[in-house]
Amino acid sequence: MGEPAQQSMATLPATANRLFQEAKEQIELSGNTDIAIKHKVLENLAAMYEIVLRLSESRQTLQIQLERARAHSIDQVLAKIPSLTASSLTNR
Repeated sequence: MGEPAQQSMATLPATANRLFQEAKEQIELSGNTDIAIKHKVLENLAAMYEIVLRLSESRQTLQIQLERARAHSIDQVLAKIPSLTASSLTNR
């Protein structure tokens, strides 16, 4: 049960897919459960898997945006360094 917490964030979608497939297989194999109940459980499992995928994609997008913002900030600081150095030399 605690398996997903031990996984890295990058592998969570694959883990969620595996768990979804295993649960789907078990539900399809169970003979005692009403067809409508099986269908609803499978729909809900699929919806939860979609949520995991969307959260993973959102996280990846945020990481890319953060990396771009960091690079932009570094570029801005580096662009100011030569002007600071030149102005400090002329003021002496």
